[in-house]
Amino acid sequence: MHTHVELLLDMTDKMSRLLEENETITPAMMTESLYPLERARDFIRIAAQRYPDRQSLAVFGQFLDIYERIVNETDRLRIVSGDLDTFRTHVQTLQQFAPHIEAALRKEQH
Repeated sequence: MHTHVELLLDMTDKMSRLLEENETITPAMMTESLYPLERARDFIRIAAQRYPDRQSLAVFGQFLDIYERIVNETDRLRIVSGDLDTFRTHVQTLQQFAPHIEAALRKEQH
């Protein structure tokens, strides 16, 4: 789960940089941003079969929902230029949410 979180945060940084620098974002780049989300959702699906009561999986699922909003907003801004405030808010929410996953994992280890 740690690897998924780190990768998604890195992908978020990449999307932020591209948007902030007003660089071209291609459909292939959007696919690149979605791929780790799909793999992370697969991880939850598989892990939940074995550990259905793990709070960390629920928290991680919420994290993925926030990341998905970031990807969707990036795709919208790729097509229609606009204000980055909503995007920035989603990014800030994701960054603030990441420690909750770590906290849930630590709690489950005890």
